[in-house]
Amino acid sequence: MNPQARSWYPFAGLFIAASLSLPAAADPAALETARRLLVDNNPKQAYMALIGLQDRLAGTIEYDYLLGVASLDSGKIDDA
Repeated sequence: MNPQARSWYPFAGLFIAASLSLPAAADPAALETARRLLVDNNPKQAYMALIGLQDRLAGTIEYDYLLGVASLDSGKIDDA
């Protein structure tokens, strides 16, 4: 392999690292909406809003916490 072709390797690592951190910052408005629903004592609606984001945000701390609280407060003990 020629040296010029390998010159992009360090950038590939940066791209992968940056893309792994994207879910943490994804859709802060949706997380704020769910948080507001929990504060307003509407955990079932918060759960429904959060479960729709599971494919994109599962594994992020804030999302997992809010989903756990919404699950617990809406009676979905197994999901919590």
